[in-house]
Amino acid sequence: MGKPVWTRTRDQGKQWLKGQYPIFPQANTKFQIVLEGIVGQFGLGDIAIDDIVVYQSCPNEDRLCSFEDPKLCSYS
Repeated sequence: MGKPVWTRTRDQGKQWLKGQYPIFPQANTKFQIVLEGIVGQFGLGDIAIDDIVVYQSCPNEDRLCSFEDPKLCSYS
């Protein structure tokens, strides 16, 4: 495996945060998405990952709508 392309450390707060990373594999090649968590000091720490999505092309913002922010999704 190669080096990490996206990492987070320390407290990220109590809100869900969105992260995106574009990948462009060559046609007809296999690839892996690896998620790794490392135990914190004294065995303490939490990690939560939700809604992992892989698109065939770059999604527009409407496809990424969470409905938690009405302004983001253009609905009323």
